[in-house]
Amino acid sequence: MGPSMKNARLAQEEAVGVVDGKIYVIGGSVDESQVEVFDPETQTWEFAAEEKVQCKSRFSASLEHKVYMVDSLHGRISAYTPREGISNEATESQSVKMNCLCVVENVIYACFKSSGLMWRHKAKALEKIG
Repeated sequence: MGPSMKNARLAQEEAVGVVDGKIYVIGGSVDESQVEVFDPETQTWEFAAEEKVQCKSRFSASLEHKVYMVDSLHGRISAYTPREGISNEATESQSVKMNCLCVVENVIYACFKSSGLMWRHKAKALEKIG
């Protein structure tokens, strides 16, 4: 059992990812919340320098020093980096129903109900498979 975060979070509405060996928790509260960072070496939670953010993420994954998250209300895919904060990466043009998001061998895969399996690697946008 590790130490508790400083802010309470709502289940399944926060983004979680690993950047440079630290665990980042973004969003997940009713109001705006600060990004919290867990350092496994020191076993401590700290607030990131990031301002308070609104993030209601259903799925998240880590790739290339970023935490990618999918907005559960709008389907937008955003990325969080410790230096830059949250930025919009891509938006699915149709009504988005995402089933899952994962990383395999440095490629991020997203499975959408309406458009099938898509992926992202390096600085490219999501591409459809098949």
